[in-house]
Amino acid sequence: MESTLIECEPATDANPIAQGDVFEWKTPRFGHSLGIIVTADCDIAWNKFGAFLTYVPILPLHDYLRTDYLSGQCRSAATKLLRQIALQIEEIRERSRPEFSRQIEAGTLERWLLDSATDDIIQALNAPESRAMAKLRDTIENWRELQSAPSKETAFEQQVDLLIRSTSTTESAINKRIHDHVQRLPGDRLYLTAVGGRDEAGFVVMIRNLREIAEDEIAIKATQQARPSKRIARLSSPYRYRLTQQLGDVFAAIGLPEEYERRRDELLLQSYKLKESAK
Repeated sequence: MESTLIECEPATDANPIAQGDVFEWKTPRFGHSLGIIVTADCDIAWNKFGAFLTYVPILPLHDYLRTDYLSGQCRSAATKLLRQIALQIEEIRERSRPEFSRQIEAGTLERWLLDSATDDIIQALNAPESRAMAKLRDTIENWRELQSAPSKETAFEQQVDLLIRSTSTTESAINKRIHDHVQRLPGDRLYLTAVGGRDEAGFVVMIRNLREIAEDEIAIKATQQARPSKRIARLSSPYRYRLTQQLGDVFAAIGLPEEYERRRDELLLQSYKLKESAK
């Protein structure tokens, strides 16, 4: 059954640029090809936006997952592996070099791993080959791969494979985590199923990442095709209004001091304990 959902309408007219207009760079800039204008219509009408319009990038879902979500998962997994490496080295030293049995600090260990080859680290431990040494070598190599995974050049599939191998997690479990994350995107992200007729798995609007573009850089007529980008669609309601609502929420939020949160938690915990003791 064909979907009747229309988040973006084709922009085939020559109406002036407006909030919610989607454009495409002919050559990707700043790691993205698509953007959506967020400058208010009243500011555009009264020419209050200065030399540049404000827009936010739109990423295909796989690119968003690769550069934002999965790269964060890989960094988190690398941090856990670093702790595992420290514990494995401590156990090996306790058996072979008890004078160095104290656990190595995380910062010192990370610098050692970055500055030295795996074979040099294994040799420096001066311990006989064993199952523990082989396990340490594998853990270090997994850590190295995870360290490079957040790179923009790392493919989506490669990141998923790394997480499966390095965290002993099944592919279905990772897919479920991805599904749950997209269903509950942070407030500075907005999911769209389609943009400008493109056949993708969906798109994510990066609301917090404000960018600028000159109005005369966007082609809206056939006679303006020499411009570096062109308008391809416009966000329809209620999605346009949802975008502006989330934009306001993101930049209107006022953070409170950590001391406030710490004191709040202490009082709540104290109150809970008092109620428990009264039972």
